[in-house]
Amino acid sequence: MKTDSLQHDALTTTYASAPAGAGATMVEGVVRTVAPVWLIDIGDGDCSAVPAASCLVRPEPGDKVLLCRVGDDRGYILAVLERAAAATPVTVSAPDGLAFEADRGDVSVRAGGNVTLLGTESTTLATTRLTVRATTATMIAEEALADAERLTARTGRLTLVAERVDQMVDHLTARFNHVLRLVTGVDRTQATTIAHEAREELSLRGQRAFISAREDVRVDGERIHLA
Repeated sequence: MKTDSLQHDALTTTYASAPAGAGATMVEGVVRTVAPVWLIDIGDGDCSAVPAASCLVRPEPGDKVLLCRVGDDRGYILAVLERAAAATPVTVSAPDGLAFEADRGDVSVRAGGNVTLLGTESTTLATTRLTVRATTATMIAEEALADAERLTARTGRLTLVAERVDQMVDHLTARFNHVLRLVTGVDRTQATTIAHEAREELSLRGQRAFISAREDVRVDGERIHLA
C-alpha cells in the first residue's frame, strides 16, 4: 500500500509539472453526463472535462475515470478505470478519424458476437487478395456492380430469382448435361443465323406451327412423312 501511495504521489507530481500548468492534478471521478462536455463527479463537486486525445475508450455514465484536472472546473479524461457495468460494450472513439496500422504484422478483429462495419459515405476494401468465408452469405443492395477481368464461380446449386435480367455479352459459350426451360409467356430469339443441331432426334411440337421464309424453304431427309 505504501509503494502504491508513493507511485501515486510521483505520478501526481509528474502531471503537476506537465505543460498543462502548475496546478494540474490527477483525481478519480465518476461520469455523470457525456458529450459534448463530460461532467465528472470528483467528490467535492462536478468538474467539466473532455476525453484526452489518447483516451480512445469513450467514457459512459457511471464509469470511473482518471481525470487530469487543469483548473477548478475543467480537465481531461485520461483513462477509463472501471466500467459502470462489466457487460457494457467498449466504444473506441476518435472525433477526427481512427486508423489501425501494422507495418510488418497482421491486424485481427475478433468478436464473440457480431462485427459491423458502417460507413456513412462509403466502405472500401483494397487488397492484393481477398478471401471471404461464411456458412451463409447475404448481400442486399439497391444497385450492385461487379467488374472483374476474369471471374470464376463454383457452386453446388445456384438459384436466381429476379424480376428482370439483362445480359450484354460479346461471346457466350455454355455447356450443359441437361437443360429444362419453362416459359409461361413468349420465348423469342432474334439472330442473323440460327443453327440447331441434334445428333439423334429433333422434336418440334405445338398446337399450331408456322414456318415462313422470304425465299426458300428446304426439307431434306432420307424419308419425309407428312400427316
